[in-house]
Amino acid sequence: MRPTITHRWLERPLANTYLCLATVGGPALEQLVGAPTGTSHLLEHLLFRRVETEPPDSPLRGARLGMFTSRETMQVDVVCAPEAAPGIVALLERWWLDFRLTARLVAEELPVIREELAERRFELMPRLWPLVFGRYAPGSWAARPLSGPVEDLAGLGVDQLLDWQRAAVGLGAHLSAVGPRDPWRGSGRYTEPKPGDAVSLPDLPWTSFTSSPVPRDVPDADRVVVCCAREVPGRRSPHAAAGHCLNGALDRGLTVEIQRELKRRHAIRSIEYRQEFLADRAVVVAVTECRGEVAADVCQLLERSFDVLRHDVDAASLAAAGAGYLGGYLDEPKTLAQYDARAGLLAVDAAVDTPTALRDSPPETIRALVRDHVAPAGPAIVVRRR
Repeated sequence: MRPTITHRWLERPLANTYLCLATVGGPALEQLVGAPTGTSHLLEHLLFRRVETEPPDSPLRGARLGMFTSRETMQVDVVCAPEAAPGIVALLERWWLDFRLTARLVAEELPVIREELAERRFELMPRLWPLVFGRYAPGSWAARPLSGPVEDLAGLGVDQLLDWQRAAVGLGAHLSAVGPRDPWRGSGRYTEPKPGDAVSLPDLPWTSFTSSPVPRDVPDADRVVVCCAREVPGRRSPHAAAGHCLNGALDRGLTVEIQRELKRRHAIRSIEYRQEFLADRAVVVAVTECRGEVAADVCQLLERSFDVLRHDVDAASLAAAGAGYLGGYLDEPKTLAQYDARAGLLAVDAAVDTPTALRDSPPETIRALVRDHVAPAGPAIVVRRR
């Protein structure tokens, strides 16, 4: 049986302590407990409201706190002074294990979520991921959006929400701390996860792009979103770092000539490269917005950009890009805490050690990792802008 909350402290000589609490959330939780789309996002907002009930002498005074819901997890991030960390880790545990809400709080928070969704309606990524995983894992929880119409949540009762939150508590949580002092020292509450403790999420009906090609039809629209996706090993794979290297190679300019060509020929202002991990598989995507009349050409150029091995003749540039990308987030303590918290919750054996070791690997090792464990380039997806 997995402990309700596990912990890990990563010692770093920092001025602040960085905390991240990860719980099962998003569409994964909603499928597990039978909740409507957006329930996890609502629970995140309600948890944040606990800040309002803290007294003036709360350990949170002077700390920075944020929350985030992904496809698999809900996360609470805190940056605080090292001396405040012991009180804050105890506070986060109490908030999650003794979740409190009222009908009034729910009614007050729904308009806030509606406003947040309205502000994000022009962002590409929230619309992109359901489409990508609708191709990769059709009908699965991964293909569900993070939030649906707020009206679908308006009829939820307090007892229903508490039942779903208690189910999430039963699945387990993980709290990571990165900083100069162990915030659990002497408390007796410190419990590191053991192999096999990882939460098991619902299986995905995975369909590879190579066996199920995506139609390349270009919609008749003034503006479209163009996405090129490529399958990489997921979080539980011992080769998970291959996806980081591919994403780093794209993001750090191995294909800079193609990016310049896109911008010069089609006046594209920006291309976003993102990686979305799921437990067993992951996807790296490049996405941009362009005029509908040039979408077919943009598709071909983006697909070419994903062939990083062809562009990378001597492996040194790929190694530098991949290692630089890995180093960038491993050296950022907030990102490191987030990465470790998700790993501790979902895949204990794939925490920080593998990417850290890979950062110092010879170029040939990184090239072989990408060559052997990144799937062939998948067809581009063209999305009509809504």
